[in-house]
Amino acid sequence: MLAGYLARDRAPSRFSSLHSEPSLGKCMKSASEMQREALKEEKEKYAARRAILPMLQAEEDERFVKEWKNYLAEEARIMKDVPGWKVGESVYNSGRWMPLCNW
Repeated sequence: MLAGYLARDRAPSRFSSLHSEPSLGKCMKSASEMQREALKEEKEKYAARRAILPMLQAEEDERFVKEWKNYLAEEARIMKDVPGWKVGESVYNSGRWMPLCNW
């Protein structure tokens, strides 16, 4: 008996080591098959997303245009009494010099 190790009452059998190798091989094979299947499903999912993306983008664009028209109508209603106000025009690039804010 070596220091710190318990004595074994029998020698290791050759059958136990031979028996574990094929089962390990089956396990590795099934793991690689599962990875291959998962990759196949992932590719299929992304292909479906790519196929439907133009339709989803068109719907979002339609929603945005409708919302933008409502926004411009609301701006026109609110600013109707302000002289020189142009609906939808940028308020930041007016051509007039504005002093910087003092922090």
